[in-house]
Amino acid sequence: MANMFVICLKEKKILTKILAIATDNAANNNTFLKSLEQTCVENYIAFHHKENHVRCIAHIMNLTVQEILKHIRAEEA
Repeated sequence: MANMFVICLKEKKILTKILAIATDNAANNNTFLKSLEQTCVENYIAFHHKENHVRCIAHIMNLTVQEILKHIRAEEA
């Protein structure tokens, strides 16, 4: 997946302009970003899978609210 992503970025001539990647918290995104980091290193592009990974705040907020709602519903019963 990272290879196809890099191909697309190269075609658009924006590979060297990646500032960060925003994702949800799925584990496969970490795998993708590690692979992307390796590809960037091979192309002498600064990218670190932890430092350049931005987790989607909307996704985090949704997970938080869902967890709160579980506890509120449990107390009402």
